[in-house]
Amino acid sequence: MTTKILILLGTMFFSVQSFGAGGRGDDSCGKFTNAVREVRNGNWTEWNGYADYAYGFVSATNYWMPEIYNAFGSTDMLGMMGFLEKYCADNPLDTYFSALSESVVELYPNSTKTKP
Repeated sequence: MTTKILILLGTMFFSVQSFGAGGRGDDSCGKFTNAVREVRNGNWTEWNGYADYAYGFVSATNYWMPEIYNAFGSTDMLGMMGFLEKYCADNPLDTYFSALSESVVELYPNSTKTKP
């Protein structure tokens, strides 16, 4: 079962190039990194847009993976955003959607299978 899930996640990640994610998902990681810098100047507007998109991504992931309750396990949203900030700083040419897909691959081993 784990192998099937990892193949599915890998397919999700590598298929990113074959469609437009839309909205913030099509933005570059560099653009997200700029939004992170703006937070340090007191401007949360752009960062909040990325956080909202990430919340939707989390909900969709949980919906489309019925064998789990929460793909991100005990990781809270700020933890996930921290992962995205680091990933995007290291990969500024990737899309924000690619960063989100990678977060699923990275955090899946800690997923919860049943409702707490």
